[in-house]
Amino acid sequence: MGLDAIELLLDIEEEFGIRLPETGFPETIGEMYQSVLAELERKGEAKQIDGEHPLCLSSSVFYRFRKVLVQHMGIERRRVRLDTPFAQLVPRRGRARWWRNLGEKLELNVPPLHPRLILKNIAAGAAIVISPLCVVLTLCSFQLGIALLGFVLTSAATMAYVGSEREVNIPPKCATVRNMITTLAENNRYRLLKFQADEKMWQRLRFVIANQAGVKVQKVTAQTRFIDLDF
Repeated sequence: MGLDAIELLLDIEEEFGIRLPETGFPETIGEMYQSVLAELERKGEAKQIDGEHPLCLSSSVFYRFRKVLVQHMGIERRRVRLDTPFAQLVPRRGRARWWRNLGEKLELNVPPLHPRLILKNIAAGAAIVISPLCVVLTLCSFQLGIALLGFVLTSAATMAYVGSEREVNIPPKCATVRNMITTLAENNRYRLLKFQADEKMWQRLRFVIANQAGVKVQKVTAQTRFIDLDF
């Protein structure tokens, strides 16, 4: 490890108030960032984010949300407006799978879709209508009544299950993109604050490295190797 690398390590330790482990110099800046986060987590400082004052969680969610929709969900950027009904952006076919994929890409907890109740209502209605018939048939033929009752209950359970699996209704609190953003911000406050805290640490680390290397901050990326910066 050269003197420049040692000096950089000292600058990073001073900037974040940590002591980096002597396990060899990381190959990339992304690896250095992970080491810094690990040390902050070990000290318990990275989790103390409740005192943070984010500029606007909703704005952070919106840009994250729009990026995911455009880059991963195939939605045109111009269609993602705050007042756009969210149901217009979500395909009806395969909506439950699309919804789960959205949550995974956002890395946020999205509210559950509402089950489609049509099939459940049909099942309930069928049970109400046929149940008296089962009673009558039971009086006439016990075995026939039991068989018919079992068929009705099985059919009702199957239809209810199918209805619960076909989750296609957007929750009312997510009626528009604006509503969705507000709901995501409320349901994921801690995680969003954590994202913001990590982003601030990343920018601080980039600045320290760029300053020490004498390069523009834009050249300091997670994939940049220290050897390429002459460390």
